[in-house]
Amino acid sequence: VVARLVECAMPLFYLLVLCPFDVVASHVIKVGGPLQTTGHGFHGRKVLELWKDWASSPANKLGFTVELHIQPFFTSTMAKKMATQMTDPEVCKSGVCVDVLVCPYGSNSAYAAVEGVPEGSNVPIMVWGGAAENIFRVACKHKRCFGTLATASNYFIGGLSNLRATDQSPDPLSIALIGNPAYKFSVSAIDGVRQWLREAKGFHPPIVKQFTGTGIASAGSLSPSDEAAVDEVIKNKTDVVVMAGGDTSGDVVQVVLRLANQTDYMPKAIFAKNAITHESQDLFRSLGHLGYQECLLMPTQWAAIRGLKDNIVGWDPESFQKDLGIGYITYHAVSAAAAVISITHAIQKWSPTDWTHLADQLAKVDIQTLYGRVRFNKDGTLNAHSKPIYVRQRQGTTSPIIYPLAQRTSGLEFPLSKCSGWNGKNATEVSMMV
Repeated sequence: VVARLVECAMPLFYLLVLCPFDVVASHVIKVGGPLQTTGHGFHGRKVLELWKDWASSPANKLGFTVELHIQPFFTSTMAKKMATQMTDPEVCKSGVCVDVLVCPYGSNSAYAAVEGVPEGSNVPIMVWGGAAENIFRVACKHKRCFGTLATASNYFIGGLSNLRATDQSPDPLSIALIGNPAYKFSVSAIDGVRQWLREAKGFHPPIVKQFTGTGIASAGSLSPSDEAAVDEVIKNKTDVVVMAGGDTSGDVVQVVLRLANQTDYMPKAIFAKNAITHESQDLFRSLGHLGYQECLLMPTQWAAIRGLKDNIVGWDPESFQKDLGIGYITYHAVSAAAAVISITHAIQKWSPTDWTHLADQLAKVDIQTLYGRVRFNKDGTLNAHSKPIYVRQRQGTTSPIIYPLAQRTSGLEFPLSKCSGWNGKNATEVSMMV
């Protein structure tokens, strides 16, 4: 009888003593946060659901499972409150305390959510949809933030450097920076260019104009003060225009059309956030002036580079798009994929004994993904030297990569006067959105 008891106990002995990793891997990891139900938020939800399914499948050799606690929100105030309810031990004990908090998309909403996490919290905060520096410099102080977007200050610098090298003129280029102080991303992006221009050669000191925000982030016409800002750029016959406005394409389209109405001036290049998105294309087309999207330059966080994949979940651009079930992949969706792959990598490599140690392990992550290489700086920002910002340019019906040079799929078309959509057409007055 004793021998039989010992025989039956042996598998349990091996499980508990010789294979402690299996015990750790059986844990459920609770992931949640405020997230939009449409747009980029919808894609983020889909990525989390895909990850949850993968974690429950035989492909997950680590054995952990994922429990999702995602809540819709409508204002930044709501996002902040929800984050508190999920991470503050005194508040969440009556509900659900998450092991990982995911932030909403958009720097303003992400900032609010991070603010809601109590100082000193060890809950990992995945900032996968906000790139403003202030999220990390201010809201993330004494918290464990991890960003999978390159910060906004780096957004335009690579493309501007490439453009300056392409221009054959011996004279410095004049440059205008147009931002919107109502958007944290815009503030960081414009400030990053200003700081870079202090050391960069080949540019005059910038003209810096701030939009009031009235109408700039919608499909409405520019306000009088915003028109005056653009008119000053025109008056100075500025060579390069850089725009980082609101969260939609309305501001970009309005400014481009106002520039296109000039008969005696054309900038050499226009860099803008949201310049060649599907939304901006639809706006240009609806106004009958799709040609003015030609040669616009847009920085982006991601490009589908062949061969990029991780060795854990196994997503590459092709398999990820198939699993996601959408016609095209936004960088927001891939940023979310990089976040969940990073969490999985931390679990695989260091097998924390409980989730309270997960933030310490995430800080050590250094992994190749379909998004690019993910490595975090000490403040939780994505390491810019490991993962570049790409620049796309609208060229006919395509938007090839023109920077970095190692990944480019087409050369830069420059200046605007050589582009078919602008050449000989800008003397015709164009309609504006009302």
